[in-house]
Amino acid sequence: MSRPALPTILFWLAFAVSLAAGLMSASDVWMGRSDAAGRGLAGAYAVFILPFPVVGLLVFLIGKSTGSKVAAAAIAGAPLLLAFGSWALGGVAGWRKEVAESAAATFRETGPRALAEAIETGWMERIQYLVSSGVDVNAAGKDGESLVGFALRRRQVDAALELARRGADPLKGPAGEPNALRLAAQDPAFVEVLRAFLKSGTNPDAVLPDDIDRPTQLLFTAMNTNALPNIRAVVEAGARLDILDVNGRTPLSRAIVWRMWDEARLMVERGAPLAPGQPGLANLEATLAEVRPPEEGTPEHEAWTRLLAVLAERGVSPPAARR
Repeated sequence: MSRPALPTILFWLAFAVSLAAGLMSASDVWMGRSDAAGRGLAGAYAVFILPFPVVGLLVFLIGKSTGSKVAAAAIAGAPLLLAFGSWALGGVAGWRKEVAESAAATFRETGPRALAEAIETGWMERIQYLVSSGVDVNAAGKDGESLVGFALRRRQVDAALELARRGADPLKGPAGEPNALRLAAQDPAFVEVLRAFLKSGTNPDAVLPDDIDRPTQLLFTAMNTNALPNIRAVVEAGARLDILDVNGRTPLSRAIVWRMWDEARLMVERGAPLAPGQPGLANLEATLAEVRPPEEGTPEHEAWTRLLAVLAERGVSPPAARR
């Protein structure tokens, strides 16, 4: 018996793998192994992939020539080739983006480039040496990128903290991108960098653009991402607590609605306005009345109780007393 020709082997391999991939996707729908969105995506993928092995099989059975078998293998394996091509193109695009955003491409001057390269690898001894040798921590790179922003975007927290302590300006950065202060305010992993900025004189009431370029106070910038330690850092630095967000809530009212009990208590202790009769969503009594208390016996309930206690000390009765 003669061995199968290479085109035949390739066809059956492509047919088997494509058919298996299509059936596996279809089984996610049949067996309900995901949520509605996942099942919808799996179903769409199955509908896309299953015709290819079927059409490839028909071409393979009808055709007799080597060329037809090669064509059948190509048809059956088309989804695999497309997936591989997409993966390869994504990898090339990612590599090109990484190169374009590298230290060498972002900072052209010798000193800042050397410092950025040390930041890129987290080489703290080198960073400290270069800064002590006089490299400007506020040197601007491509499109205005800052060294401390470069460090935060690469999640080199220790490097960013060193630069913040050495006087890096957190408000500098590329146009249209979050500057270092916004990056530090919105990620709990960067809270010590944020504290260093504030300790170095950054205004806790600084106004930054949000994702749609609306002017947003630093405290609300931290609240927008539920960055709890960062919220505390800004409040502890003396941020104003009588400001209103775009919906008309004070930081305290918003913290209560979002069930940030400890952060709300800190705001009360730091002088957040409690006077009755505030209009609209800033009204503290109305805010407290609409909140569902946490279940008793939970850490959240203990934090809620501590909040009510500091409010009571300042003359605000707990919601239960008003029901």
